[in-house]
Amino acid sequence: MKWRLPWRKLLSPAELVDMESMLNDTLQPVTPSSNFVDELQGRLMRDFANAMDLAAERRTISPAWIIAGAFFASFLVLIAGIRVVIALLGALGILNEMRRQMEEKEEAIPLRVIHH
Repeated sequence: MKWRLPWRKLLSPAELVDMESMLNDTLQPVTPSSNFVDELQGRLMRDFANAMDLAAERRTISPAWIIAGAFFASFLVLIAGIRVVIALLGALGILNEMRRQMEEKEEAIPLRVIHH
């Protein structure tokens, strides 16, 4: 069973034909006056030109923003580099600490001397 909304009344084919003929009789095409067409075209072209000018103004970036962005990016790269160096030194420190502990364990093992 198909559900439909109450305001969507299904029309019979005869009702549709009657409605089409009534609309054809009532609605007639109107040719706009040349003054209206010219005025509308002028407004559209003016609006388009204004929109293009506004887009061009928004598209340009001042050199100050470019320089500020370059400094900010350099600062972020510097911070990331410092973090990498700290992480590497930490990792190397851990490796050195492990090596030192292994050497201490080897020194703590008593060596037996075997006599022949």
